Amino acid sequence: MAWMLPWLYDFAFYKPSSIPNYSFSPISRNFVHWEYTDGKSLYLDSDNKSYNQDQYDSLLPIQYYFILESKNKALPSLEGYPINRMSVGMGMANGSGNPASIHRPSLGVKEIMESTKYRLALQDPTQVFRCKKNSIEFINKSDNKIDTLKSRLFTDAFNAVGFNWPIVRSSGNPTSRKAYDFGYLVLDSNHEVYNMLQIHGKPYIKKTQVTPEMGITLLSMREPMNQAYFGYALGKNDSFYLIMKDYSVKKLDFKVDLNKNNFWLMGNMLYWTVTVTDDTGYDLYAINAHTYETIAHERHETPVLSYTKSLKWVFPCTFHFQRNEDKWVYPSFADWSYYALILNIILAGLLFYIKRRRKENELWLPLVTVFCGLFSFIPALFIRENS
Repeated sequence: MAWMLPWLYDFAFYKPSSIPNYSFSPISRNFVHWEYTDGKSLYLDSDNKSYNQDQYDSLLPIQYYFILESKNKALPSLEGYPINRMSVGMGMANGSGNPASIHRPSLGVKEIMESTKYRLALQDPTQVFRCKKNSIEFINKSDNKIDTLKSRLFTDAFNAVGFNWPIVRSSGNPTSRKAYDFGYLVLDSNHEVYNMLQIHGKPYIKKTQVTPEMGITLLSMREPMNQAYFGYALGKNDSFYLIMKDYSVKKLDFKVDLNKNNFWLMGNMLYWTVTVTDDTGYDLYAINAHTYETIAHERHETPVLSYTKSLKWVFPCTFHFQRNEDKWVYPSFADWSYYALILNIILAGLLFYIKRRRKENELWLPLVTVFCGLFSFIPALFIRENS
């Protein structure tokens, strides 16, 4: 009941809603977005000014470069930077995260690539690695045999740069469908971050300028086309850091707590748009793609749906088998609400009256209903005392 009733309630009254797709316009110098309402698309800016589709495309000359180019409306340059097919592709940036990013369990075995291209192309991984207590171990995918020599070479290379075992977190993109490979970002037990690559089968381990005081909790290898940076990290005090190509660290002016927030980053050669959501709304940030400074910020509150407000008055709690905050699948209670005690007491009184009318002596059921509400009231109606 604790699982089924809230689910049925949500299914009956839920109205889908979503956050509009925002982008920072270098033309109007504010956030613009489109949304689909009542069967038609609306194109709006932060001042709620409306545009048609062609005007909206022109407000985002990099994002819609290929559409504008097909209409001979593409700008040749903007803010001193040339705009062409190559620069548009080179400047793309993206990233995202949610509570599952830090809570999902790791398999413990990850593929590793050869970072050097063979005949101008990256090759698919042929080995995997796993972390031991004081070492790293490589395994051939073809026969599942341990590569003892390579395992010793990489372990010695980590020890030579002062790595503190074991590996706490690592992030990489082991796929050949990318322009280049920059290996893995690796977090050690002292909260320092290292870059691990395999070059011609040999280890290349480099320490970044991430310090233990940053308290890094999450790493993400991104490998953008322009190679200005190669990943980002989240640290204590909800800080967001870029790990630059020279291994320096750049702190950005927005905060992300992945225990509570979802975030996504979409950007081009001039500006990035970052959206950070929470339970009551979302924040928008415009980041200069060259200086990494925040040049615009907006806060938007999302209206709480009436069915969500009433939920706490109906159910004393909810039951889940898995939430974003959970690492494993297991049953748990959440969303405890004392507001539901009012309805619980009313239901307990009603159940007491029904039991008395039936001349039944199961008066412990109303007492249970005071605490469990609908979850015990409904089955209690079908429990009859044996004659």
